[in-house]
Amino acid sequence: MFTLRKQLVLSGIKTATCCSKTSFQREYERGEAPCAGSYNIILYGTGQPMRVIQTVRLQVIRFCEMTSKLASKEGQGEGEGDLSLEYWKEGHKRYFEREGTYSEEMELVFEEFELSEIL
Repeated sequence: MFTLRKQLVLSGIKTATCCSKTSFQREYERGEAPCAGSYNIILYGTGQPMRVIQTVRLQVIRFCEMTSKLASKEGQGEGEGDLSLEYWKEGHKRYFEREGTYSEEMELVFEEFELSEIL
Protein backbone atom coordinates (compact mmCIF):
# COMPACT_ATOMS: atom_id res chain seq x y z
CA MET A 1 0.00 0.00 0.00
CA PHE A 2 1.44 3.34 -1.04
CA THR A 3 0.22 5.95 1.43
CA LEU A 4 -0.26 9.67 0.93
CA ARG A 5 2.34 10.26 3.64
CA LYS A 6 4.95 8.25 1.70
CA GLN A 7 4.02 10.08 -1.50
CA LEU A 8 4.55 13.43 0.25
CA VAL A 9 7.97 12.31 1.54
CA LEU A 10 9.08 10.99 -1.84
CA SER A 11 7.95 14.16 -3.62
CA GLY A 12 9.89 16.31 -1.13
CA ILE A 13 6.78 18.03 0.26
CA LYS A 14 7.02 16.33 3.66
CA THR A 15 10.51 16.93 5.08
CA ALA A 16 9.73 16.65 8.79
CA THR A 17 7.71 14.84 11.40
CA CYS A 18 7.11 15.26 15.11
CA CYS A 19 6.14 13.29 18.17
CA SER A 20 5.52 14.01 21.81
CA LYS A 21 8.64 14.21 23.93
CA THR A 22 7.13 11.41 26.02
CA SER A 23 6.89 9.17 22.96
CA PHE A 24 10.42 10.11 21.88
CA GLN A 25 11.75 9.19 25.34
CA ARG A 26 10.12 5.75 25.09
CA GLU A 27 11.73 5.25 21.65
CA TYR A 28 15.07 6.40 23.08
CA GLU A 29 14.87 3.89 25.94
CA ARG A 30 14.30 1.11 23.36
CA GLY A 31 17.22 2.36 21.25
CA GLU A 32 14.86 3.33 18.42
CA ALA A 33 14.93 7.15 18.52
CA PRO A 34 16.43 9.03 15.58
CA CYS A 35 19.41 11.32 16.00
CA ALA A 36 20.98 13.83 13.64
CA GLY A 37 22.78 11.87 10.97
CA SER A 38 20.78 8.66 11.40
CA TYR A 39 19.11 6.91 8.47
CA ASN A 40 15.68 5.33 8.07
CA ILE A 41 14.29 3.22 5.25
CA ILE A 42 10.87 3.88 3.73
CA LEU A 43 9.23 0.61 2.73
CA TYR A 44 6.74 -0.31 0.04
CA GLY A 45 3.55 -1.90 1.39
CA THR A 46 5.11 -5.26 0.54
CA GLY A 47 7.93 -4.59 2.99
CA GLN A 48 10.53 -4.04 0.29
CA PRO A 49 12.86 -1.04 0.77
CA MET A 50 11.99 1.98 -1.35
CA ARG A 51 14.01 4.99 -0.25
CA VAL A 52 16.45 6.08 2.46
CA ILE A 53 15.94 9.28 4.44
CA GLN A 54 18.48 10.91 6.74
CA THR A 55 17.64 12.88 9.88
CA VAL A 56 19.32 16.26 9.57
CA ARG A 57 17.97 18.07 12.63
CA LEU A 58 16.07 17.46 15.86
CA GLN A 59 14.65 20.22 18.00
CA VAL A 60 12.33 20.45 20.97
CA ILE A 61 9.43 22.86 20.58
CA ARG A 62 6.26 23.40 22.56
CA PHE A 63 2.95 22.65 20.84
CA CYS A 64 1.84 26.25 21.35
CA GLU A 65 5.02 27.52 19.64
CA MET A 66 4.51 25.60 16.37
CA THR A 67 4.90 27.91 13.39
CA SER A 68 3.47 27.84 9.89
CA LYS A 69 7.00 27.35 8.55
CA LEU A 70 7.67 24.24 10.65
CA ALA A 71 4.18 22.84 10.08
CA SER A 72 4.65 23.21 6.32
CA LYS A 73 7.75 21.00 6.53
CA GLU A 74 5.56 18.30 8.00
CA GLY A 75 3.19 18.62 5.07
CA GLN A 76 0.62 20.66 7.04
CA GLY A 77 -2.31 18.34 7.44
CA GLU A 78 -0.34 15.74 5.50
CA GLY A 79 -1.98 16.66 2.21
CA GLU A 80 -5.50 17.03 3.53
CA GLY A 81 -7.64 19.92 4.76
CA ASP A 82 -6.93 23.57 4.13
CA LEU A 83 -3.18 23.23 4.92
CA SER A 84 -3.26 26.01 7.53
CA LEU A 85 -1.40 26.02 10.83
CA GLU A 86 -4.80 25.84 12.53
CA TYR A 87 -5.62 22.64 10.65
CA TRP A 88 -2.23 21.19 11.64
CA LYS A 89 -2.89 22.04 15.29
CA GLU A 90 -6.40 20.55 15.23
CA GLY A 91 -5.19 17.27 13.71
CA HIS A 92 -2.19 16.94 15.99
CA LYS A 93 -4.22 17.91 19.06
CA ARG A 94 -6.59 15.01 18.32
CA TYR A 95 -3.63 12.66 17.84
CA PHE A 96 -1.91 13.69 21.08
CA GLU A 97 -5.21 13.53 22.99
CA ARG A 98 -5.55 9.88 21.87
CA GLU A 99 -1.94 9.33 22.97
CA GLY A 100 -2.81 10.91 26.34
CA THR A 101 -0.06 13.54 26.16
CA TYR A 102 -1.83 16.65 24.83
CA SER A 103 -1.30 20.05 26.42
CA GLU A 104 -0.79 23.44 24.76
CA GLU A 105 2.53 23.53 26.65
CA MET A 106 3.57 19.97 25.80
CA GLU A 107 7.01 19.50 24.31
CA LEU A 108 7.36 18.00 20.85
CA VAL A 109 10.45 16.54 19.25
CA PHE A 110 10.50 17.94 15.72
CA GLU A 111 12.59 15.90 13.27
CA GLU A 112 13.70 17.27 9.91
CA PHE A 113 14.94 14.84 7.28
CA GLU A 114 16.05 14.72 3.67
CA LEU A 115 15.86 12.11 0.95
CA SER A 116 19.13 10.26 0.72
CA GLU A 117 18.97 7.52 -1.90
CA ILE A 118 16.64 5.38 -3.95
CA LEU A 119 16.93 1.64 -3.30
